[in-house]
Amino acid sequence: MPEKIKLTRREEDMLKTLWASDEPMSARAVANSAGISMNTVQAVLRKLLRAGCIETAKIGYSGTVLTREYIATVSEEDYYATVLSPQAVKGLVEHFITNDATEDDLTEIEQAVKEARQ
Repeated sequence: MPEKIKLTRREEDMLKTLWASDEPMSARAVANSAGISMNTVQAVLRKLLRAGCIETAKIGYSGTVLTREYIATVSEEDYYATVLSPQAVKGLVEHFITNDATEDDLTEIEQAVKEARQ
C-alpha cells in the first residue's frame, strides 16, 4: 500500500480543483474556481509543492504577467487509496453497485474483476 498522504481540508480542496481541470491552472485560476482568496491559494500551493502533490507544469501568462501553472502529481484514485481503509473502499463499492451503478459501470467493474483474477 502506498504511503499515507495527509492533507488538510483546504489542501484537498485545491487538489480537487486541479483534478477537475483538463489543463494546468494558475494560482488565480484556482482561486477563481475554488472561491478562495489569492493569498490562501498561494500559501496552500507552496505547501502542496513541498509535499510533492503538485508540480509546475509550465509558465504561462496571466494578463501580461508571467505565472506558474500547476498540475497534480498524485491522482485522485491514489490519494483516496491512501486515505481510505480497505474496509471503507469495500463498503463504498458495495454501496455504489447497489445504489448508483449503471449497466456500463457494472460491465467495467466486472471486467476489472476478471482482469484482477487472472
